Amino acid sequence: WATPVWAAPLVVAPASDVDALVENLTGPGITVLSSTLISGSAATTGTFVGDGSDEGFEAALPFDSGMVLGTALVEGLLGPNEGFHNGEGSGLDIDPEAGEVCVVGAIPPGKEGICDFDDGSGEGIFDATWLEIVFLPNQNELNLSYVFASDEYEEGGQARAGDALKILVNGVSCALTPSGATVGSHTIHVGTPELFVDNTNNDYMIEANGLSTAMQCTAEVTPGVENTLKVGIANIGDRFRDSWVILERSGMTASIPIVELMSDEDADGIPDAYDNCPDLANVDQADLDGNDVGDLCETDLLG
Repeated sequence: WATPVWAAPLVVAPASDVDALVENLTGPGITVLSSTLISGSAATTGTFVGDGSDEGFEAALPFDSGMVLGTALVEGLLGPNEGFHNGEGSGLDIDPEAGEVCVVGAIPPGKEGICDFDDGSGEGIFDATWLEIVFLPNQNELNLSYVFASDEYEEGGQARAGDALKILVNGVSCALTPSGATVGSHTIHVGTPELFVDNTNNDYMIEANGLSTAMQCTAEVTPGVENTLKVGIANIGDRFRDSWVILERSGMTASIPIVELMSDEDADGIPDAYDNCPDLANVDQADLDGNDVGDLCETDLLG
């Protein structure tokens, strides 16, 4: 990331108004039907402006506004890095020491949503925070831009534990590295330099010991019907050393996949995504009745 022309220090504002947070997140192609924020009593959700650039510091983030979900107070994200942040979290836990487990039939009532963060290790899940959105996309691909940030890194960028970031689109994981691994401090670290930004030496004006580079969730969705998004974060194994997911403002969008934009089955020079008769060549795109179905296709259907 390049040195900024002017400073844009990170400013974080706690916020728990779910409508305001969803408005901050959603962009073109998305119609929100309903939304739910699960964050406990602590201010673990909020918005931010600024990419963290300041005098003597390069930008810490690849975008300059958006929303934050954390395992502790969102204001704990503010720099400089002063070691390990152990702040007050949501208190939404699955604690094995209390006899709580993520096993079907044994999950404590009201805690089913926490078990989405279960990584199969048997470790406890602590201070979970998440946002759920039911939405109508107008295209068949969902995009979501984000950064994972954590204090679960020792000096040199080695991961201490694997705090859990979850992005689920219609129940399917979408927070994945290019190799298909779930994004977290156990998969993004000094051993994956193309994905990792080391801040253990306080090179950036942000609290996190390490961050991911800009990440993208891209998932198939069905236009015009209800789809669901769940995005959240939790501590795994203990409630110490906090983590955050930082989401780009208006970064949740719907689009047409590039491969579909390029496809032209009838070879008439008009991509199928825009062709009103994609199976039969009709360069003129004639559509006498204006119903978005080309006249040639209607004639063919009628015999």
